[in-house]
Amino acid sequence: MKSICLFIAFSLCFAFGARAESVGTLSEQLGAILNTDAVTKLEKGTSARELIEEKYLKEHGVEKVDDDFQYVEYASDIPEADGTTIGTATPGAAQNFLLSVSDQYLKVDKDGTELNKKELEDVKLKIKGLMKKLRAAGAEFGFDSNGSSACGVNYTTLYVIDVEEKTIHEFIFVTGPC
Repeated sequence: MKSICLFIAFSLCFAFGARAESVGTLSEQLGAILNTDAVTKLEKGTSARELIEEKYLKEHGVEKVDDDFQYVEYASDIPEADGTTIGTATPGAAQNFLLSVSDQYLKVDKDGTELNKKELEDVKLKIKGLMKKLRAAGAEFGFDSNGSSACGVNYTTLYVIDVEEKTIHEFIFVTGPC
């Protein structure tokens, strides 16, 4: 009987320990691979949409969303540049976006050494693994396609959202000759 109780206790600890790797920790790991990660700690939002709205208000210094706030719920495709929308995204859209920009953005490692084809594929496998872990940890995904700007082009910022911690991890990708 004692061994059954220990087995059940161990099983429950293992089952509820699935979020042992937090969204924050996993986002930091993703940021290390992508060489980008800014974190915005928010206060009020209790959903991904509310946190995105709160971030927008904070960044733009306005009290309510305006006409520039074109929200999309669970986008299945994220534009890479010159978009006008902001919103949540499906996990598949977030992963596809990361894999797409990795071809352009991750051609060199953090030391500036160009990656060969095998190394780039290894990076993509790591991204896929982290995205799977992020979903399991309860992360939600979003984007701002009217985000950072360079050379007259707006680039998309990918959000990894931790609703529980009221935190948005931002992955900014500026590519091109500028």
